Amino acid sequence: MPKVNKEEYLALRAQGVSKKETAKRLGTSIASLETYWFGKWGIKNNAGEEVEIARFKESRRESKQEAPNSPREPHVHVIEMQERTQPQMIDFEVTISGEPSRDEVPTLPVRLTQEQADALRLVLQIQQPDEIVLSHSATFIITQNRWKDALDPLNDLTMDEMIRALYFGYEIARTPEEQLLQEFEQAEGRYGADSIAFRTGLQMAVEILGHKVQGVNA
Repeated sequence: MPKVNKEEYLALRAQGVSKKETAKRLGTSIASLETYWFGKWGIKNNAGEEVEIARFKESRRESKQEAPNSPREPHVHVIEMQERTQPQMIDFEVTISGEPSRDEVPTLPVRLTQEQADALRLVLQIQQPDEIVLSHSATFIITQNRWKDALDPLNDLTMDEMIRALYFGYEIARTPEEQLLQEFEQAEGRYGADSIAFRTGLQMAVEILGHKVQGVNA
């Protein structure tokens, strides 16, 4: 049986190469991959493979960040959120059998509602991330079960969003009222002597729209 390198396998899959084509390029078969090599690598199923591919992409991203003289990463402006990680979009390059290829790894954190974040924290108390991915895949692919009760908000997350939230982090989007209050409270530091006019303008706009925002006009 030809020896199959796990990193070469994951590199090809991370580029979007199908499992069948990957097996062909590595000189093996899908049956050998799934019955022997997956077990040797600790990959139990398709969901586990997705997790390994995601981890591989993240490791490539981190290694490129640490490399000396690496090109400056493009700046991505994101509205300030709670519990956010540093957003960025970078490229990684993998060379297999002398053929270079490029792919983009999206690392912008997933935006969750407060309810989704609370549900994710709750399920993390009883399951490991890979178990959560497997359970979540069952809600879409296998049995079409749903998360119940306090975990119901998780049903609105795609597989991609769930994996990225678990392994790359997430941020909680502020409500419009929270954003207005933050702008109102930070006006003096940002605008100095003009902060009174800025705050008055915010209050007038909120009143015109018929809203009451605690700390702004209520």
